Amino acid sequence: MRPFVFCDIMFYMKNTLVLISGMDFSGKTTTVKEIKALEPDVVIRYRYLSDIAGNAARQEIVSIRESGNDVEKQRYRALARQSIEYDMKNYKPLNALVIQDTLFLLKHYSKRVLENTDHELIKWLEEQISLLPKMKSVFLTVGEEERKRRLDKRISDGERLAKTDKLLIEEPKKFFEIGDLYFKVVLKHFPDTKVIDTTQLTPKQVAQEVLDFLR
Repeated sequence: MRPFVFCDIMFYMKNTLVLISGMDFSGKTTTVKEIKALEPDVVIRYRYLSDIAGNAARQEIVSIRESGNDVEKQRYRALARQSIEYDMKNYKPLNALVIQDTLFLLKHYSKRVLENTDHELIKWLEEQISLLPKMKSVFLTVGEEERKRRLDKRISDGERLAKTDKLLIEEPKKFFEIGDLYFKVVLKHFPDTKVIDTTQLTPKQVAQEVLDFLR
């Protein structure tokens, strides 16, 4: 029998969705780029299952973040809910191997559970999670020292810091609380999740571990 190479994965794993989760600086986006470099036919989705081009609420969230302006909490939650509603309604399986870089629904849910103030919203989010399509799951982790090194590099390179990046600097305790809960949420809904510690691995090695998991 001939070896099972990556092109076989592309053939046999059409209509397959692979979720890559992890907190900031765990290497999610870098890993996704490495996979894309290895196989250009892989379809990449970021944060949402569907194409975000028509997701007006999502576009407004992006604009707010890029502007650096604060937004009233209830307004943000309303936009988040609208963006999730749009995403779930408009998701359509693709005849391709799809790599999903993070799922906004799961991370948003984790943050709301940690706050534990809006029980109606939490219940609604749980209902949406129960409707998620079948997918394989990978969760990336990283050691604290390596995470700090990656954060320092992002700052020295002059890259814009996301809200959760700033949270790591300003409220590290809350950052790790969200991370721990996020990890538990992913494992609860995807018990066969492959956990990969990226601390001492190159991006290419992490990408290869993901591909090995899919074989």
